[in-house]
Amino acid sequence: MYIITRSAGKYLGAFVSAKGTHCSDTICKYLGITLLPQAGVALGMCVTAQQLGEQGGLIRNITLFAVLIYELVGPLLTKESLKKAGEIQPMSEEVKNCRQAKLEAAKTTPYERYKK
Repeated sequence: MYIITRSAGKYLGAFVSAKGTHCSDTICKYLGITLLPQAGVALGMCVTAQQLGEQGGLIRNITLFAVLIYELVGPLLTKESLKKAGEIQPMSEEVKNCRQAKLEAAKTTPYERYKK
């Protein structure tokens, strides 16, 4: 329930805020999805929740499970949202070739590079 409610709140909150500030339709549509990943503050909340006794353990378990789900799924959804919004462009062949050449060069030892 926590995961669904938080996800809906993030999406709807970002959507309404973006509409209210007259952002483009692309931003309104994809901003909420990019806000799903969580970790740092939630993990800090788990430590604080443990001080609440029995209820704190329940809060900790729910939060840690949610962090697991969000950190597994969130980055993938963020990447896809950014692609669909046109913020991420496919890598050009020139960049791919340059990257491949650097990887090949890194495989050789410094002595082999010096001999060339």
